Amino acid sequence: MKVLGLALVVSTATLVGCSTTGNSQLGRSDILITTENVKLRVVPTDDGFLTVDQEPVHTKKNAHDFNITWQLPDGYEFTEDGIMVADVDKQFYKCARDNDTKKFSCFDHNDKAGGGVYKYLIKVKTTGGLMLTPLDPTIRNQG
Repeated sequence: MKVLGLALVVSTATLVGCSTTGNSQLGRSDILITTENVKLRVVPTDDGFLTVDQEPVHTKKNAHDFNITWQLPDGYEFTEDGIMVADVDKQFYKCARDNDTKKFSCFDHNDKAGGGVYKYLIKVKTTGGLMLTPLDPTIRNQG
């Protein structure tokens, strides 16, 4: 049990260190997600899962009408429906994969009074066609 606790602390410290670096050169398996307000990394694991180091993604209050862009490293690509936001409030639109398949963007209106929490699904595959297990993190709009 103590070994597991230490492993979690080391893993968390490693992820925090990765998320705060200003280095523009990503590791082989990092996915950089950027918005006007948010920078975070999603990392595919060797066993085909995706992980994210910020959950939920937080947007700034009174920041409206901006793109959220997810970018993959070489060797990975988004499926055609690679980012799907469960959006009953019509806050996200124009979600589309870029021509090079390594970028996916959604326009975030972020104007709902009181904000909202929105689940989204990330679907990624290797350039060889192997699907990774989808991930369903959340976006927390502040309104």
